[in-house]
Amino acid sequence: LCLMLAALTLATIELMAFRNQALDRAQTLAEIVAANSEAALSFEDVEAAQQVLDTLAKDPTVRRALLYTLHEDTAFAAWVHESARGALPPRAAESQLATLQLEMLSVVRPVQRQGQPIGQVRLDVALTQQRALL
Repeated sequence: LCLMLAALTLATIELMAFRNQALDRAQTLAEIVAANSEAALSFEDVEAAQQVLDTLAKDPTVRRALLYTLHEDTAFAAWVHESARGALPPRAAESQLATLQLEMLSVVRPVQRQGQPIGQVRLDVALTQQRALL
């Protein structure tokens, strides 16, 4: 019984550490994308925004990257992995920074210009792929 409890405790600690590492990695990536998207949103340059998001195709964990302006609920630009095709989610509420589902982690970060929000970036990251990288 003690051995089973110890194993369960270790598994729980491992799962929590994995979740925290996945969240940290996704938040960092979203912050980088947000910083690189500032000019594209400022000048309403869809092509430049798309180029920023297209670079995420090289990351095997990213399933969807969406860029929104503050004025529209639909995506300004989007990159979607073939396994995540379907309807794009609307812009997230200001208070929604991260959502954890069984196999997907969604992270939202503001895009800012001179400290003022001008949009937001949302990354959906596959946790199954994230496990393989860790």
